[in-house]
Amino acid sequence: MHTSFIPVCSIGSEQNEARPIAPSERLNLGSERTIMKTMKTTMKILQVAAVCLLAGSALAADVKTNWDKHCLKCHGPDGKGNTKMGKQSGVKDYTDPKVQAEMNDEKAVKIIKEGIVEKGKKKMDPYGDKVNDEEIKALIAHMRSFKK
Repeated sequence: MHTSFIPVCSIGSEQNEARPIAPSERLNLGSERTIMKTMKTTMKILQVAAVCLLAGSALAADVKTNWDKHCLKCHGPDGKGNTKMGKQSGVKDYTDPKVQAEMNDEKAVKIIKEGIVEKGKKKMDPYGDKVNDEEIKALIAHMRSFKK
């Protein structure tokens, strides 16, 4: 039989001793095997979560990269639309609080995916085949960040 000991210290004295742990003082942690199994399971879950986070980051291109590649030429670096193409197509100034208040995220998703055609004239290219849903959400959040 294995007997556990608990150290006893008297503060301010030189006395140190060890005494057996009473059954009522022992922690009920279960067997070592159960503890190790729980720790291994927890580590596996953490590893899977880390892989998912890294994969998600790798799959969704950086919002700045997407903005620069697909939106910059019309909407500009600051979202004001103060570019030659932005002025020609009449893009909205995303720094304007009124424009932001009127902007609907679901409608923005549809526009980014399908583009804009008015009176038979293409005003914005569709990007549904170039960016995924996660990237579209990130672009909309980026557009929202221009609000002053």
